Formats: sequence, structure tokens, C-alpha cells
Amino acid sequence: LLALALVIPVLTLTGLKLHGDVARSGHYSQALRAAQIARARVLRYQLDEETGIRGYSATLDPLYLEPYRKGTVAMDGAFSELRTDLVRLALSTELDNIVDREQRDNTLWVTTIATPLTVITTRTSTMLELHRRGKQLVDHFRNDDQRLIVALNNAGSAADARSAQTIFSTLMYVLVSLLAITAGAGVFGFLLE
Repeated sequence: LLALALVIPVLTLTGLKLHGDVARSGHYSQALRAAQIARARVLRYQLDEETGIRGYSATLDPLYLEPYRKGTVAMDGAFSELRTDLVRLALSTELDNIVDREQRDNTLWVTTIATPLTVITTRTSTMLELHRRGKQLVDHFRNDDQRLIVALNNAGSAADARSAQTIFSTLMYVLVSLLAITAGAGVFGFLLE
């Protein structure tokens, strides 16, 4: 009976710990998904910016600048959301430099490439040169985006490993609980005889 009295609190504490682990795992997975969506949103706005500039450069019709304008307006908020999500994941220290470079490259692209292209009203060799320089900045941006994808995927893999460990621990908890109950019932039955 003394052994059973010791087993019950241990099993209760273990169960509470596992419950907390499962809850933390779920919250982390949600935060990771939010960060992946925020990263994709930053890329989408960058693509919108680029699409608008290419459309305008091809046609010189200001109508094609609409995606550029929308992307440019939304970009700061998207970067802010991404940074917030990385903080929630405790990945901000590791990934801040990558996000900083992305934001710097995007700002540089907007100010030194896109903005000058929006005021050109006739095709010139300057347009081609601006597009060439802009491609380098966009390539840097996309390389950093790939680094973010890898880092977030690695964080997801680590979270999956923790979840697998939690599942294993839960199964072990159930098994030990069943064994303790069975042993307790056997001891109690033996004592009653």
C-alpha cells in the first residue's frame, strides 16, 4: 500500500508534465506556422513589387505599377510581423541578420532601382542597367529567403523530434500507469486474502 501511495503522486506529476509538454508543442507548432506564413508574405510582396516594375518597364503604362505600390506599402508591416513571429519562436537572435539583410536589400532595390524606373517615360539604356543591378539585389533577397526557409524547416524538424519524444513519454506513462494499477490491484487482492 505504501508503494501504491508513492506511485500515485509520481504518476500524477508525470501526467501534468506531459500535459504541459503537449500544450507547449502545440503552441510552438502554431507559432512556427505563423512565421512560415509571414516569411511567405514578405516574399509575395517582394514579388508584387518586382512584377509591377517589370510590367511598367515593358509597357510604360502606370496601370502596371499597382502591384508595386501595394507591395511597397505592405512590406514594412510584413517584415514587422515576421520579426514578431521569430521572437515568439526564440529564433530572432539567430535569424535577425538574415531578415535585416532582406529588408536592407528590398529598401535598396526600391530606392535605387524601382523608384528611378517609375519616372522613366521612354525606353533607354538606363532601364536595362537598372534592371541588371536590381537583379543582383533581388537574387540576394531570394538567397536570404532560402536561408529563412531552411532555418524554419530545421526548427520544425526539431519541434517534430520533441513531439515524438512527448508521444513516447505519454505512451510510457500509460504503460507504467497500467502496470502500477495492476500491481496495486494484485497487492490489494493478496492483502485481502
